[in-house]
Amino acid sequence: MRPVRHRPLLTGLATVTAVVGLGVLPAHAGPPAPSPTAPVPADVRAAMGRDLGLSAEGVRDRMAAEQAAERVATAVRATVGDRVAGLWFDASDGRLHAA
Repeated sequence: MRPVRHRPLLTGLATVTAVVGLGVLPAHAGPPAPSPTAPVPADVRAAMGRDLGLSAEGVRDRMAAEQAAERVATAVRATVGDRVAGLWFDASDGRLHAA
């Protein structure tokens, strides 16, 4: 009986798994699309404008991006569970990052 070599099979399987797994994250990691946001209290909007130097439109855009990132983060956690060490929103590029 000829010995079966598992290494090429396992290497191929690992490669396919990695490619498919990584294919899921970039779809979620792009900049969020503008979406309707929940109403933000006036004092919070004023504080964001003052502390972050944002215009009224900038506050709306920032809140929309953060809310979109939260929805994506929830989907990523549901998909990959504990395999993701952390997720964070970077306001400088408006993207959700994963590690």
